[in-house]
Amino acid sequence: MRRRARAASLALVALAAAGALALLAYFNASQWAANATLAPISKNLNQSLYPLAKAWYQYSGPYNVTYYYVKFKPGWPETYTVGIFAARDAGWQTRLEVVGRSGNPGGTYTISLGNVQQIGNTQNAGSYAPAPAPLVWSMATTGRYSILATAQFNKGGIYAVQLVNFTAEPMSKLTSWSFSCPGHTYTQQYTCAGGTYTATLPSYSDSLAYSSKPTYIDEYAVYSSTYLAVSPVRYTGSSIRTQIDARSSTDWGLSSAIYRVADRWGLVVAAGATVQVSGAYALSGDTRNNVAYLSVGVDENGDGVADVEYIAYVYDTAQGNGLIVSIFINRGSSVASINSQGDPTTTPPPQYRLTKVSSVTSGNSFTISITLPTTQVGRIVGIAFVVVDASGAASGSPSGDFWVDWQNFAITVVAPACDPGLRVWELGSYRTDVFVRTDSWRLVTQVDARGSSGTPSTDYGVAAAFIDYKFNATGAQISVGVRYIRGGNEARNNVVYVDVAVDVDYDGSADREYIYYYYDTVDYNGIIVSPFTQQVVCTVDSAGACTPSGTRYVATRLGSITPGDYAFTITLTAQGAVTSVALVVTDASYADSDGTLGDFAVEWGPVTVQSYSCPLPAGWYSNTAPGAYVWQTNYALFVANGATAYTQLVQGALTYVANFTGKGKYVALTSALGEAFGLYLRGASAGCVYGYYSPSSRWVELRPLAALGDVIVRDSAGGPLARFGCAAPPAAQYIGFRAGPGEYLIVRTVEAWG
Repeated sequence: MRRRARAASLALVALAAAGALALLAYFNASQWAANATLAPISKNLNQSLYPLAKAWYQYSGPYNVTYYYVKFKPGWPETYTVGIFAARDAGWQTRLEVVGRSGNPGGTYTISLGNVQQIGNTQNAGSYAPAPAPLVWSMATTGRYSILATAQFNKGGIYAVQLVNFTAEPMSKLTSWSFSCPGHTYTQQYTCAGGTYTATLPSYSDSLAYSSKPTYIDEYAVYSSTYLAVSPVRYTGSSIRTQIDARSSTDWGLSSAIYRVADRWGLVVAAGATVQVSGAYALSGDTRNNVAYLSVGVDENGDGVADVEYIAYVYDTAQGNGLIVSIFINRGSSVASINSQGDPTTTPPPQYRLTKVSSVTSGNSFTISITLPTTQVGRIVGIAFVVVDASGAASGSPSGDFWVDWQNFAITVVAPACDPGLRVWELGSYRTDVFVRTDSWRLVTQVDARGSSGTPSTDYGVAAAFIDYKFNATGAQISVGVRYIRGGNEARNNVVYVDVAVDVDYDGSADREYIYYYYDTVDYNGIIVSPFTQQVVCTVDSAGACTPSGTRYVATRLGSITPGDYAFTITLTAQGAVTSVALVVTDASYADSDGTLGDFAVEWGPVTVQSYSCPLPAGWYSNTAPGAYVWQTNYALFVANGATAYTQLVQGALTYVANFTGKGKYVALTSALGEAFGLYLRGASAGCVYGYYSPSSRWVELRPLAALGDVIVRDSAGGPLARFGCAAPPAAQYIGFRAGPGEYLIVRTVEAWG
């Protein structure tokens, strides 16, 4: 070998001395650039691979030494055409012969000229190959290694020699993204989308024209039969009369009718309620130290017992102080003495809220009205119609007695309201409405039917609010607390439900609705109507049974309800993307004449959604069309239906390796998010985005190199299945994933190596 090298160097000296050729830079304008030359042969670099592959030269004694340097992903088979040995004129041949090796490749490698292998792990030289000869370097290695070889050139017995250094170095993982979502919580609060107004909620009334005691009225009286010779509470057919005389000259007497509101009408919200009743006051020789009052018991903590007692009173105290006695909180205890001006002589305990209405004299009619603050929490549990004679008794009746005939009792509930910042659907009569209570910031859906024919499909009323929040359906939980409020004359044919619209095939449109419902259908059938299609889903019978009208609808019965507080706790087993959640109430039939007694309402608390739909990780961005979906699930990045998820190129990265399934594109993107090059999984090729699919594919590499968009598809072991190259693609700034209409990608990992 030394003789051949010496002959070659002498030949070069002779050629140079003869002036036949000097050192020559030999270029191919399209792809190849010379980095080191001899007079007859140039050894060139495939510039398109830069910076994955590099080449340079320098002089070392009589030799022009060319260096080829490449980087590789450890363990994966790689093949690079790193350059070409090009001849100045025809007839030259070339070969390589190893001079020395260093490093630990940790695998196998070969270097070939054209189709002739020259160097391998144990091969030191190859036979001559005709020039020009592509320089092909293949490897499946893990460690850094170098090979020093002579490049020998021969034409008809004329030899030339140069030195070539081949160095390969493993890439390092610069960064990686594995996508996960331990769970993401979204809470829908309610806000105003416009000015405020006053809303009237379901109301209640009773003429009190009873001839006998109804089951929901209790009587409480403290009296002496010596001085009160008639029943203290009587039902006259036109009113309820409470009549009383004191028990002695010093001991008070009391008569009351207690209306158990919760038993008659269920939940009656205290906040903003106005309680009103009319009365007619009369006496017979009684000392004028009398008080008649309306007492309202409010349960604040939900235990069914009044915690606050609102008392509004009329008084006839011209001849002595009157007295107010507790009915609900501490029954029979004194609350306050009332003087001749109708004022308490002492400050009542704080749980009693007193309101002076007016003075009365015998034969007067009056109206008592109490409006509870909108800040009052809890529910009304009872109303009492009360008369108290503070002292002074006369035997027999009516001597020494006084009485009140109570009539036309009503509860009207109003609340400050505003239009919600949500999409709504309202179809019904009278007070059918969707609004936000600004005192409690709860959403209210209130409805009364449109007709009274008894045919739900034509009579129904509906009120719905839509939460247009998109999230991953699989394993999601939806929870919301509700308060069911039924008007005093409302027929029990009501349904309260949450309707979850799911896009099963990720085309942007819901294909299925999962409906979870409570029912109050003791009197007549209720109805479920889709707020998304506005089609009847089913009627709901007295047992709550619903047979959906089509496969689009899946209905789940949660139970029967009466006025009170309930909760929806929903766990979705659906596959797909939730496009919207609707909060819905329907009244199947029997519209009310004034729209307050025959309607019902549901107050909805904040809606909480817990799902595997986390925002993208830091440094990732999305560009979505309407109906697109993009989020992190509990194990992957999910991109569907017009969405693009992308991140900036990493400084120094040479290849981006991704593992994903589905249908869509893995692409290098320009600064304007145009597609520079990439792979279209299960799609058709277009430009530099190449369509491909194999069931064996596991990894896809994108290599945004100097003048080449390199796309490699690999199997689970890293073996190449397909390779595509785009010459001189547009400059890439991002890598990302893009799903077209109806497509989706599940991206498990992305790694940047360099």
